[in-house]
Amino acid sequence: QQRALAARRKQTRAQINTLIKDNLQNIAEAEVRYNFVVGENIKYLYVTETQQQALASGELAITFMEGKRCLIPLSVAQQILSLDPDKIIVINRPDMPEEPSLVVPDNAPDEHPSV
Repeated sequence: QQRALAARRKQTRAQINTLIKDNLQNIAEAEVRYNFVVGENIKYLYVTETQQQALASGELAITFMEGKRCLIPLSVAQQILSLDPDKIIVINRPDMPEEPSLVVPDNAPDEHPSV
């Protein structure tokens, strides 16, 4: 039973990694620094002006894969959360101006490097 559960987790992780890789929006030449909060840490990701606006409006989200910050469409973020509700995903909610919402489980391992 534990082996079956571990195999399912591994399969889910592989599906999530494929979703991220296939929909990655990161641009190497991006020059706008976009700051966001994960827990008590301020992280950043370089984006284009268009991506910055899409992040602010909640059309793009940020997640982590293999220690890297990954910019993905909101629809992909929602798919990932349906597969693994414990996955760390940062989504800006324009209707809630105080700060971006962050889906972080209480028992989440630190799967991203410190800035």
